[in-house]
Parts: sequence; structure tokens; C-alpha cells
Amino acid sequence: MVDRAEEYLDALVSMELAAILAEMDHRPIGESIRTCCQYLLARINDRQVRTVIAGVQASSFPPGALYRLRRHLDTMITTGKFD
Repeated sequence: MVDRAEEYLDALVSMELAAILAEMDHRPIGESIRTCCQYLLARINDRQVRTVIAGVQASSFPPGALYRLRRHLDTMITTGKFD
């Protein structure tokens, strides 16, 4: 069984890849992130991770929400504070 941390990291990396590929293809980044979220929500089992992904999808600026998630994860890793 996949745990919460694995699902969260998988979702985060998937959204980041969607954003990078959209930028490379000159497609709207926000729309690509929202579409990625739609597919992620279909396969994620953890309720809290689903809530985070749904929040990114509903955001008025998905790239900013995605950046905030990455910054938060990086801060937790560098400080060792996992709340």
C-alpha cells in the first residue's frame, strides 16, 4: 500500500512536470496543472492528499499554488520539521 508521503510527492512531481511540459509546448500552464489534478484525483487514495490536489485545481492561480506546495516541502526537508 502506498502511504501519504509517497502519494503527495508523486502528485507534486506530476503537477510540476505538467507545468514544465506546458511551458515547453507554449500551452497555458494553469490549464495543464488543472487537467493534471483531474487525473491525479482519479487515482489518489489518501483523503488529505486529495484535498490538497483539489485545492490546487480550484485555485485561481494554479502555478502559484503549486509553487507554494513545493516551497513548503523544501522547507520541511531542510529544517527537519514535519508538521
